Amino acid sequence: MSLRDFRKKAGMSQMELAKRLDCSLGSVANWENGKSRPNADYIWKLSKVLEVTTDQIFLALNTMKIVNK
Repeated sequence: MSLRDFRKKAGMSQMELAKRLDCSLGSVANWENGKSRPNADYIWKLSKVLEVTTDQIFLALNTMKIVNK
């Protein structure tokens, strides 16, 4: 699953997720599109907000990196 899939499964818009993480909408969009990666603090926050493990977040981010090459 991708980061976008986890967000949608949680029933959140990008804006809602950004507010919950206290970050910008652009950051969430860039993470989902593989243009940038969240730092360790945001990976932990993403796992808590989206109710998935940090391993699942890492896998989603690494899958996005491979797909975008």
